[in-house]
Amino acid sequence: MPTITESYWRERIKIVKCNNETYGAVKILEMLRSAEHESEREYAGPSEATIGRILKNEWFQLNDEEKDNYRYVYWPESMEDGYLPWHMSRNTLELLKFNRIEESEHDVVKDIHKSNYMNWRRPSVNDVKWFWRVSESLPNNPGSEEYDELNVKARWLVAKFLHMRSIGFLDSHGSSNFEIARFLEEAMIKGMDRDTLDALKEFMG
Repeated sequence: MPTITESYWRERIKIVKCNNETYGAVKILEMLRSAEHESEREYAGPSEATIGRILKNEWFQLNDEEKDNYRYVYWPESMEDGYLPWHMSRNTLELLKFNRIEESEHDVVKDIHKSNYMNWRRPSVNDVKWFWRVSESLPNNPGSEEYDELNVKARWLVAKFLHMRSIGFLDSHGSSNFEIARFLEEAMIKGMDRDTLDALKEFMG
């Protein structure tokens, strides 16, 4: 399984576990399969045994604060409960809106009241933290009141790359990752555009 694909599943397992504390490997696998089925995709994720190993070797080794990073984000509850600071509200709402639009475009959510799948697509605390860091790093980020879906999507992909690298899923010294890091640096300096987004999607896909 490619490194980026593997890291995706490891993160999803931890998110499911954090938000469903009583779930073991069997229930997590069931939820992963169900989500893929609802998206009309064939399940290509880890087996029950692999999920069990990830829980044992990774999840249960985390402290409570580290586990909280995998909680689903809700505004304003995540701020009220102390999982995120209030000054991240703007970026939280941007990311929530972006995910809602992505779901609608792919006809995943047929009914706004299908709460289970809406939760599946919600960003985690970690997602918002990295998205906020990227947003704050842009030198030409004037804080416009207008929602820019292209810009949000580009910032989101950069955030996912940095997050994966921070937790060791990518070798930051590898030649390909060094090159993409330099590309991201240039993109952040110049600002996000369509070419940047296309290149990021190709790399992450």
